[in-house]
Amino acid sequence: MDVEINDSPKEIKDRLEASGTRSLNNLVDITNYVSKTIGHPTHVFDFDRLNSRVLTIREAVKGEVIETLDEKSYSLNGGEIVAVNNKDEVVDLLGIMGLKNSVVNAKTKRILFLSIIINR
Repeated sequence: MDVEINDSPKEIKDRLEASGTRSLNNLVDITNYVSKTIGHPTHVFDFDRLNSRVLTIREAVKGEVIETLDEKSYSLNGGEIVAVNNKDEVVDLLGIMGLKNSVVNAKTKRILFLSIIINR
C-alpha cells in the first residue's frame, strides 16, 4: 500500500489537459484518467486520513456541512450520496468532488482507490 506522490508522465498530463482537466499528481491524475476512460467516477483517498477501516455509503442528512477539495464549505440539502467513516464524518461527496479531510497530499503513504458504478 505504500505510494509515492509524483508528477504524472507527460502523456497522461497532456491527455488530461486536452480534456479540460488539470494535472495535479500521479494519484489524482490516474483517477481522473480512469474516470474519463471508463465513464464512471473514481476517487483516491488518503487511507490514514479517513480515520476508518470501513466506509459507509448513505444519503446525506439536510444541513450536514462539508469542505471540498477547493476549500469551499457547503451545507448539504439532504439526499446527496456521501461516503462516511466509522465516526459518521462525511469523507466524500460521491461522484461529485472529494473532500478536504481525506485528500491525497505530499505526505500520503497509503491509499484507498474507489470506483463507482452508477446504474440509472
